[in-house]
Amino acid sequence: MTSLSIAGNLAGDPEFRITPNGKPLATFTIIASKSQKKPDGTWENTDVSPWSIKCWNKLAENVNESLRKGMGVIIQGTAVWDSWNDKKTGEKTGRISVTAFNVAADLKRHA
Repeated sequence: MTSLSIAGNLAGDPEFRITPNGKPLATFTIIASKSQKKPDGTWENTDVSPWSIKCWNKLAENVNESLRKGMGVIIQGTAVWDSWNDKKTGEKTGRISVTAFNVAADLKRHA
């Protein structure tokens, strides 16, 4: 398994549900990017990348209660390959997501 840390902003509010086997699950997307100062003094986001995040159990409950769209967060987690069959084509497809084991507020730009 590959562990990683990602800093970014929530693209939307977390989605919370209880799985059929009774486990709390929160999912959300963060947008990570680099900020670069342009010659005119304004800032521009570059290298923009979305990351799908999953949180389980008590962490999922805490994320659901604490985080909202636009908030800066730092995620520590494990990279996971999620795969499924495309509903239209039937072909196998997938993406890398992150199963978080820590989620913290990023106070770098906190007002």
